[in-house]
Amino acid sequence: MTVLSDQVAIPGHHGGYAVAAAPLSGRQIALALMVIAVVSVILWIPVLYDQVMDFLSRNAPRYAPLTFLAGLGLLVIGLVVGVQILDIIGASMMGAIALGFLVENY
Repeated sequence: MTVLSDQVAIPGHHGGYAVAAAPLSGRQIALALMVIAVVSVILWIPVLYDQVMDFLSRNAPRYAPLTFLAGLGLLVIGLVVGVQILDIIGASMMGAIALGFLVENY
């Protein structure tokens, strides 16, 4: 009586399906997509910064004095009337203009 031999594995036979058979969970795939998104945003920040600075450089000379005076007015009104939110808004407007001046010129 003859006995059949066991099946012999052929190494590399299913090599084309190695990516599909890789043990990646959904969590790992989601993490990889998040890393790709974070790297994309980090690479996009200089482009966005350049566009925002260009827009602000063109419009700042016209609107900066008006915004500073409006902030000063809100600050004075808030101090006279005693409404603290007006103090905060006025000081924030004046501080934003001062910070923009520093960023633009230095």
